Amino acid sequence: MKLIRKTINQIGLALIPVMILGTVFINYTIRWIAYQEADDYLAYEMNRVQRVFDRIGEIPQIYTIHEISVTDRPIAPFFKDTLVEVVSDADPERYRELLFTLNTQDGEYVAVVLRQITLSQRDIARGSVFIIMGLLLLMTITILIVVNIQAERIWAPFFRTLGILRKYRVQDDPPDFERTDVHEFRMLNQTVRGMLQKMSGDYQRVKECNENISHELQTHLAVIKTANEELINHFSGNEASMEQSRRAYVAATKLSHIHKSLLLLSKIGNKEFDTTSLVRPADILKQALADFDELIQLREIKVESSIRDNRIRMDYGLAVVLITNLVKNAVKHNLDGGTIRITYEGTVLEVVNTGKPYAGNPESLLQRFIRGEDGNTGLGLAITRQICDSYGFSLSYTVDGQLHCIRIDFAEPAPENLQN
Repeated sequence: MKLIRKTINQIGLALIPVMILGTVFINYTIRWIAYQEADDYLAYEMNRVQRVFDRIGEIPQIYTIHEISVTDRPIAPFFKDTLVEVVSDADPERYRELLFTLNTQDGEYVAVVLRQITLSQRDIARGSVFIIMGLLLLMTITILIVVNIQAERIWAPFFRTLGILRKYRVQDDPPDFERTDVHEFRMLNQTVRGMLQKMSGDYQRVKECNENISHELQTHLAVIKTANEELINHFSGNEASMEQSRRAYVAATKLSHIHKSLLLLSKIGNKEFDTTSLVRPADILKQALADFDELIQLREIKVESSIRDNRIRMDYGLAVVLITNLVKNAVKHNLDGGTIRITYEGTVLEVVNTGKPYAGNPESLLQRFIRGEDGNTGLGLAITRQICDSYGFSLSYTVDGQLHCIRIDFAEPAPENLQN
């Protein structure tokens, strides 16, 4: 519709010089027609006067005759303009004048002047303006009607293509676009379909690759962990060997968690979680606190919560991952004997925990593989941010001394989503 309005504006601008030139043309056309009519009438009256004079020898009494005089020579008929003051206090009227001579029997000539009132220049200009304004109004209305009807008909295939693209997901097969007689839209549909086929093929290959890598890694990581467990039991009397086996076991466990997190990030980015339902964050928060209760008690962390029941629409599995990551992060990076304050009211969830001061930009910890002072890879927070971005939730992370605060507004769109 913006293109249609732009086209109409351009047509309107193009009509301005047309209107000016049209006014001048119509002005001269009306003037020429008025003069032609007046000249034809005066010529007719001249012929009538001549016929009567030739027959009876007298000049007839008609209103167009304004002057009669005797002259000693014949004068060829000619027309001219003249102004006549009809009323003393009014503007002079414009007349068209015809001068010709009549030949008497005694050889004298009588000069006769015929006059016919004609349109003034003001009347012609006013009429020209009225005509061009009427034509312009009619043209504008016609253009608006024709352009809108034609635009809707011509652009209909484009908007249908746009509607199909809005509903398309990379997991689906490339859609079939309807046939159209417009060459440009037909080329567009062919090009878009080719791009979607390539995207779909790339997505399937990447997905299969991730699944294959996931399967192979999980298998070999399980073998490594099992072998290290056996080594730890075998080297029960050798502290050095046990320590090396224990480090390998911990590394394999961390690698398994990182692999699962990266796979989850990939699935979220590909929007593979498309099942939405009404989720109760309050229930998930309570369950997460119960799951980490043993670790909370062990580290003597004080928990304060103000949780009100509310529902949001999203994938339930992602909601569990999102909220569990926040609680896990608050427990894992807390101080022994520290505090956790969880507030969920309305659409805003806020998790505040004590922790080590952080001198950098806290928002950077939401990025993938950004390490903190304790060597954390930050995948948990990266997953949290990916989920929020996927649903358009507003996410912020601030640090005030030893207080770390993560705030999520489930109703307010994230700034980057607003820009897009």
